[in-house]
Amino acid sequence: MTKSDGLTRVVVALALAINAVGAPRLSARSADIHDWQRVRSLKAGQLVSVIDSDSSVTRGMVAVAQADALVVVLAPPAVPNQAYKRLASVMSRWPDALADVLVKQLNYPNENLSIGPSGFFVDDVKVSQIDGVVRSIARDTVTAVDRIDTGSHKGAIVGALIGVGVGLFQFARYVGTALSDTRCQPSCPSAAGAIATGVAAATIGSIIGSHKGSPSEPEPIYRRP
Repeated sequence: MTKSDGLTRVVVALALAINAVGAPRLSARSADIHDWQRVRSLKAGQLVSVIDSDSSVTRGMVAVAQADALVVVLAPPAVPNQAYKRLASVMSRWPDALADVLVKQLNYPNENLSIGPSGFFVDDVKVSQIDGVVRSIARDTVTAVDRIDTGSHKGAIVGALIGVGVGLFQFARYVGTALSDTRCQPSCPSAAGAIATGVAAATIGSIIGSHKGSPSEPEPIYRRP
């Protein structure tokens, strides 16, 4: 086995390890899945899918998880996309920003937003009544809650950079060895081997990036007993 072959195997092993670490959890322990505390532990801004006793599905960001209800900011198309992004921006900076949204009007001048019992206003224009943007779902009507991971552009970029970096390293290693030491023949790493390893690394990096940048399967958080 050549050094190039060995490095290729290392790259493959690294890719598999990263994929394994990043793999989504598709189920929860049966003893925990009926515990509402799992819902209460969800962070504000987390995207979820909620199914109630009428089998209707609500998709959106967690505003606040209470002992008796889950308050959710509805996702597009229920809410205009740009308005939703502004709300997400507010919640990313102040996670508890919408905890009291159903009981008092909340104003965010930097985002030109106002939301509360009087309605949802964007740029001083009323976009919707509050119930068209925020929904409070009573705990005793909830049959299932799933956490949704939308993927990460940063993950895709990191995966691609890993592949490119390893490929360039291997090619530079070949060039450096060939130029500095002509006596290593025939044990010098070959150009073909360097190129093959570079291509393999780039391909694996793309796979990792695709995995990290793509939405994963919903993770079950709660199931009603």
